[in-house]
Amino acid sequence: MSSQTRNEVKARLRPFGIVFEKSLSDLVKGIRSHKDPESQAKFLQEAIQECRKEVRSSDMDLKTMAVLKLAYLEMYGFDMSWANFHVLEVMSSSKFQQKRVGYLAAIQALKNDNDVLMLTTNLLKKDLNSSKSVDVGVALSGISSIVTTPLASDITDDVIKMLNHSKPYIRKKAILTMFKIFLKYPEALRTHLPRLFDKLNDEDQSVVTATITVICELSKKTPKVLINLAPQLYDLLNTSNNNWMSIRLLKLFSSLTSVEPRLKNKLLKPVLELMSTSKASSLIYECVNCLVTGNMIDENDYEVANLCLEELVEFFKEKDQNLKYVGLLAFFKIGKINPEFISSYSEHILEYLVDDDLTIREKALAIVDGIVNDENLFQIVKLLMIQLVPPQENENDSNIEDHGDLSSYLPQNKNTPVVLTDQYKTNIILKILEISSRDNYSNIPTFEWYIAVLTDLIDLSIVNNLITGYEIGEQIRDIAIRVPSIRGQIVSTTIKIITNENIVLKLPQVLKECIWVAGEYSSFIKNGDDLIYKILSFENKLIQLDSEILSIYIPAIMKIFNNYVNKDSNYWDNDKAEIILKITKKIILFFEKLSISRHFEIQERSVEFLEFLKLIIDAINEHDSNAIEPPLLLTVALPSFFNSWELKPISLGSQKRIPIPGDLDLDTVINPDVWEELIDQESEDESIIEEFEEGLYEDQGGYELDDHETYIGGNGNGNGIERSPSEENERRKNERLERLKDDPYYLSNDSHSQILSPKSRNELISPTPRSLTPTLIEIDDGVLNGHKSSSLINKSDKKLKKKKKNVVILSDEVIGGVDQPNSDPDSDRSKPIKPTTTKKRKNVLKIDSSNLDNFDFDSPPEPEKDEGLLEVEKLRKKLESNSITNQSLDSKPNDEVIVIRKKKDKKKKKPKTDENGNPIEKKKKKKRTTTSTEGTSEQVEPVEPVVNPTDEY
Repeated sequence: MSSQTRNEVKARLRPFGIVFEKSLSDLVKGIRSHKDPESQAKFLQEAIQECRKEVRSSDMDLKTMAVLKLAYLEMYGFDMSWANFHVLEVMSSSKFQQKRVGYLAAIQALKNDNDVLMLTTNLLKKDLNSSKSVDVGVALSGISSIVTTPLASDITDDVIKMLNHSKPYIRKKAILTMFKIFLKYPEALRTHLPRLFDKLNDEDQSVVTATITVICELSKKTPKVLINLAPQLYDLLNTSNNNWMSIRLLKLFSSLTSVEPRLKNKLLKPVLELMSTSKASSLIYECVNCLVTGNMIDENDYEVANLCLEELVEFFKEKDQNLKYVGLLAFFKIGKINPEFISSYSEHILEYLVDDDLTIREKALAIVDGIVNDENLFQIVKLLMIQLVPPQENENDSNIEDHGDLSSYLPQNKNTPVVLTDQYKTNIILKILEISSRDNYSNIPTFEWYIAVLTDLIDLSIVNNLITGYEIGEQIRDIAIRVPSIRGQIVSTTIKIITNENIVLKLPQVLKECIWVAGEYSSFIKNGDDLIYKILSFENKLIQLDSEILSIYIPAIMKIFNNYVNKDSNYWDNDKAEIILKITKKIILFFEKLSISRHFEIQERSVEFLEFLKLIIDAINEHDSNAIEPPLLLTVALPSFFNSWELKPISLGSQKRIPIPGDLDLDTVINPDVWEELIDQESEDESIIEEFEEGLYEDQGGYELDDHETYIGGNGNGNGIERSPSEENERRKNERLERLKDDPYYLSNDSHSQILSPKSRNELISPTPRSLTPTLIEIDDGVLNGHKSSSLINKSDKKLKKKKKNVVILSDEVIGGVDQPNSDPDSDRSKPIKPTTTKKRKNVLKIDSSNLDNFDFDSPPEPEKDEGLLEVEKLRKKLESNSITNQSLDSKPNDEVIVIRKKKDKKKKKPKTDENGNPIEKKKKKKRTTTSTEGTSEQVEPVEPVVNPTDEY
């Protein structure tokens, strides 16, 4: 049976339900039956091949079914762009069922194919002007999904006509389609936006709702244009019974109040009435959101804020987690206006800090600032820290201190603990630091408790593999500066931190501030020699630290050394001299390794102190052995480096407020002779570099190589290796780097911290310090026996008191006026510590309205130009540029210059006549022969010279 006969038989049998081709349901059943990935992939490939054959059929029913199956397979990731023209054929069908399938496939396949979309313009115009409303409706739905800028400019007028269609179904679709057209073609707003506003008076409620929806979306980008609609929209808000329309109107008014503040007084009363009378949770939330985002609640509007919060509390009583989340979201917005608004609702926020839903926990954590005060800070911090304890430690009650009032907030089901992300754990630590340090630590009950909290946070950061060392270290440093009475305990805490090998390995970021505190306030340390030996016992681990951290270790060790040798500046004997010599030589060995660091800051600091320490050794050796006083280099010179001024907290922006001295001159050269020498040296260096570059590729031939030539190396015997200039450059560069890699004075661009292994040298001493207990370092305030966990987690410790102690906390010193918190963005305390948030992903489903961002209604519309005229204008400009270029070139005598001039309108002149009245014939000019560059001769018409260069071409 031939293929033509087979098709005829199928066509006759199809009306009776006998179909030999697979339908969409058969395809779905086949996919579900092939559960094995390999067999399913094979089945899908076979289905694709069948569809390729079916779409080429002349039978429109068969072609439609093939397109429908391709649209389904496109959702599996198969590309169907190859069938775009077949989709157009199905779209142009006169049968609605087939046309609907075509538009469905077009929505999925024609979004990015501009060439095919150009062919759909006439088809869309035809369907929009069809007498069948179903054809118009499916065309409008397709346009809203596949519209592009050229397509929008062509069909805007046809869509606008549908705004007056007799059926509300079509009018509603046309309004929504116009929004998509506005996004792609903003110029349509100038002429067609009033037509859209007229639909607010439509007799059908669904059409009005669709109009308000479009206006609401436009208000997010162009609210100024919609201010004149405020009275009409206000009437709709008071008369509407449709919750969806009311929600849209509230969103619309929240945008309008940003450009028209006078709307606040008019809208406040009806919005509050709507919030109190409505039973729909979505509408209540939108009323609260309108009041907040529309700036209708001031910092002192306690009454309005309480009305909103009372409505939101009802959300917390529902079992729906979505209502709880949006309630917390509104709480967060109100709390940002004034934290005191939500202070009386602390029980709800504390309850959600341990909710089973992690998103609710995160939102509760974000608004916990508003309920913190000096009475509940202790409980809130404890509740947050309990969440950081690993689950295996949280299973037994014996491992956790009695939670007291907080026991009700702990999760009851311990078998299925909530899995917390690292980001959430980091946010918990940052939130603890933020609420504790707020208002210059005014909420801290006792600083002994807070120091224990910081110590536990370090341990919890290590257990949870969190990188929060920088923030915790900054808190330790700030407390040490601001609270003088607690410095002894702070120093003892920092000593436990910097001598803990586990912290050095797993949380080195906290060492930067801790070693600084230990050095700055080293006067609280009695046996500084033991501390130095303990620090240097991690020598191999320290040199691997980040350069910024390691550079702080150098002056800190010297400060500890200074306070140790000057503890008793009037006492001196041979034993003390021997101990100081040993510790000095130990420090010298460490600094010598740092002096060849590739980081300039480490190298400079270590070299400076290294030379001074060598002078100390010489001074001790030369000092009289019978002397009762130490050398002056130890008692006078060394302390003068560090004991000039006491560090105090400075207000933000103080440095900018220091006036510049009037006699300060930064332009005059201090030493002209040295300046001239530097200039001469610089010019000499430049000349050397130029000579080197000129002779870089010169060989025995004595000429420079072109880019396409090769460099022949070797001894001139012709046996060299052929290299291009770039290869020769690379070879010379590698040789230079190889030659300089062991040079300690050469600074490479390597950004990684790297200490070169020092050359073999004889050790100055064999470091055998006197009896040293690594876990026993004496402090003026007592003796610290190892690292001790705080009472927040260890049950054996005593319960901390919640009573607040009165201590002196230094405030920032203000220089030159009132403190300006945001005047110095580079300062450490210029910004409060806030939990970090993950970067938001771009929402693929979000409508792109970027074309409306810079749209200006006040500017005149751009005139539309015909494509033919545009091509003529481009050609004219091209000819004009060519003629100007030809005039500017230095042409040879035989060259011919072609000039295009605009013909001038000349009046017809009477022909010249002779004395007898007979017309005089003009003499024809002879054509001259020119020779082209190819050597051929050709005759050209002579061209008159251009008289006026300003003529238009």
